[in-house]
Amino acid sequence: AGIPMTVTASGADTYLWSFSDGTTSTEKNPKKYYVNPRTTEFVNLPVTLTATKDGKSSTKTKTIVGWWD
Repeated sequence: AGIPMTVTASGADTYLWSFSDGTTSTEKNPKKYYVNPRTTEFVNLPVTLTATKDGKSSTKTKTIVGWWD
């Protein structure tokens, strides 16, 4: 089992998504599928977005919290 998700953003010139499994994406709205590592049933997956507009960058991190099915 795993967790599919689509993360979304808007209003920037460039995007850099960093996922807790070490992968990254420069897509505006990337799709991600986390596979259950079988180490825990609790999900705590941070996702960081660095967005740049007109040469100014902003970084935000959100955490997806839930349970593996």
